[in-house]
Amino acid sequence: KMEDFVLKVLNECSIEACEEVGLEGNGNYEIDSKIETELNGCFESCTWKLLDEIPVREQFQSGRCWMYAGLNFIKRNLLASFHNQINPEHRQFLIDNLQFSTSYLVFYEKLEKASAAFHDAVETSHLSIDDPLVSYLIRIGPVRDGSDWNVFCRLIEKYGIVPESIAPDLKHTRNTKQLNSTLNRRVREHFIKIRQLIDSSFLGKDDPEIQKYQIHALKDIYRVLIAHLGVPIQEFTLDSNESTLCTILNPNFNSNASHSMTPVDYFHTLTHERMKLSNYCVIINDNRRLFHTVYSVKYGKNTATFKDTNLDQND
Repeated sequence: KMEDFVLKVLNECSIEACEEVGLEGNGNYEIDSKIETELNGCFESCTWKLLDEIPVREQFQSGRCWMYAGLNFIKRNLLASFHNQINPEHRQFLIDNLQFSTSYLVFYEKLEKASAAFHDAVETSHLSIDDPLVSYLIRIGPVRDGSDWNVFCRLIEKYGIVPESIAPDLKHTRNTKQLNSTLNRRVREHFIKIRQLIDSSFLGKDDPEIQKYQIHALKDIYRVLIAHLGVPIQEFTLDSNESTLCTILNPNFNSNASHSMTPVDYFHTLTHERMKLSNYCVIINDNRRLFHTVYSVKYGKNTATFKDTNLDQND
C-alpha cells in the first residue's frame, strides 16, 4: 500500500538530515542505502519501463500537462496490474487504445474552479476589496489552466473518465486562451457581485439569498462552457474497442451484452477496484519547509465547494 510505503521511507530516513535540510536548506539529505536500492529497483523495473511504452501526448496551447500526467498514471497502473500476465498482443492493444479524454475533464475543471472562486468571494467578504488576499484572488485568473494531483483525484472520483474517441480534442481545449479570458471575466464579475450583495444587504455569508446567487452565477459559467465545449457526456455506449479493453482489464465484464455506462462507471469498470486514487499522495522535497509534515494550499482551486450541486444542462 502506498501509505505504508511512504511511512517506511520517512521513518527510515535520517531525522537529523530532514531537520537540517528543512531548517538550513543545505541539501544534505540522505536516504538509507537499503531504501535507496529498493526505490531504484521499484522504479527501474516497473515505472520507467512502462512510462517509456506510453506515447507522449501533445497539449498544444493549453495547460493540461497535469491532466495528461494523471491519466498516464492511471494507464501505467492498469498496465502494471497485468505486468507479465497478459500476452504481448493484448498488452500492445492496451497501450494503443487506453486513451482518455482531457476535453471532458477540462469542462468540469473550469466549472469547479469557478465554484471555488465564488466560495472564496464569500469567505473573504469581510476583507476590503484592496486587501492583498482579495486582490490576489481576483487578479490571478480564477479559472486559469493548471492544477495538481489532489484536484485531479477529486475530478476523477466525482466525474469519472471517458475514452478520447467519445470526447476528442476541441479548438478551445487545444488553445484555451479565449475560453479562459471569457471565463475569468465572468467569474470576476460574479465575484464582485457576491461581495456587493453581502455588503449592501447586511446578509450573512450563509444566508440562502447568497447561496442562491452563487448557484445562479455557476449556471452562467455552465452555459459559457457549453457554448465553447458543448454539453458534457453523461452516458455513452461502449464500442468494440472499449468492450475489448474492459474484457481484458475486468474479468467480470460481459462483452456479449450491450453496455451503456456513465463516466464514473467506466472508470470503475476499467480499474475493477484495483486502484483508489485517494491512496496516493504527493511527496515534496522543499528546503523551505519542515519534513514529516502534511501541507495543503489555502485557497487552492479544489472541488470541495458545491459538492452536492447538480446543474441541469437545460438550465
